Amino acid sequence: MFAGAAREAVFSKPEVIRRVRQDFIPVSLKAGLVNRPPDDEEGRLYREIARSQPLPQGICVVNPAGKVLEWVVSFNGDQEVIAFLDHSLKRYHEYPDASKPVAAERFMHFPNRKLDDVMDNGAALPVAERHAAGTHCPATPPIPEGAIEASLVGRAFDKEGQPRPDPLSQEYYVEERFIVPPRVTGKLAELLSGKEEQEVAFPEALFRPFVAHAYLGVLDVAPIFNPGPIKGELLTCEFSAKRVAGSEGLWRITGKSDTSHDDRMCNATPGDLHRVQLDWDGFVLVESGQVTEIIVSAKGRERLKFGTERNLAKSDVSYLPSGHTIDLNSRVRYGIVAEVKAGQPPRSQNRDRLPTGKR
Repeated sequence: MFAGAAREAVFSKPEVIRRVRQDFIPVSLKAGLVNRPPDDEEGRLYREIARSQPLPQGICVVNPAGKVLEWVVSFNGDQEVIAFLDHSLKRYHEYPDASKPVAAERFMHFPNRKLDDVMDNGAALPVAERHAAGTHCPATPPIPEGAIEASLVGRAFDKEGQPRPDPLSQEYYVEERFIVPPRVTGKLAELLSGKEEQEVAFPEALFRPFVAHAYLGVLDVAPIFNPGPIKGELLTCEFSAKRVAGSEGLWRITGKSDTSHDDRMCNATPGDLHRVQLDWDGFVLVESGQVTEIIVSAKGRERLKFGTERNLAKSDVSYLPSGHTIDLNSRVRYGIVAEVKAGQPPRSQNRDRLPTGKR
């Protein structure tokens, strides 16, 4: 539960992948669900996991009965990841179920910074085969009628104009899914329906969701909707559309955006900053008074400095909660495809970037 830091730094290593596939069942949990669990069988499991967590994020190993065996926040180095898996597997063989009490072991850094164990509360967790009829998995809430599920891909480019070769690094490559709510798609349809050939300018709020997600790096560096107390600035968000000649409801979109944040980003240090300046181009399709598809691309430049003061020279796994040091000044491109998929659950509504073969 590190947004993507653990996946990028820990679970992208070939030897770790082989070991996890061989001896474990990997599950990615949203930190928000563990920290604010729903009131159902799944929520009770989340609460049991959260009862022993050392921080709101981390890597947790549980047995099939939902009993926590291990928590770890970071590791002394790359070599300690396999050692942690060995240690967890040994404890699993000792405590494979809930037949005897098991204390949850906790490490801020494995193996030398161990916290106090949290004792078993003796509670037996129900194991439901599926969610009850009429409910949905809290990790995949249904999409509201008329909303848009958007898929984004972004990449950094080198000086020769080629994509950066390391797609495992979140500052070089990103995939994400997010939801554009019905109030946005409804207003877009209202502005475009019945219009002739004239250009239509959009209010800033309509394309803010697209601009807000177009950035590289970890969740903590989001230039607009930052998870810290300061949300950053939307300096420019100018979009307009013009009907494609001869079409019924196809509109050409053009726009410019400029987002900026400074060292008040979440977990930032003095000297950190994030600036994303993009030119946008694409299409929106309106059918029967409803937006059914939006396809846009953006290109420009991105400047990102993160962890400047820390200047982490150690392994990335040694400081997972805040990610690794980033110093990016690059040309970038983003592509977003959005379609109305009423009633279908999205894969994610949070920024959850997987190293690729990727997140």
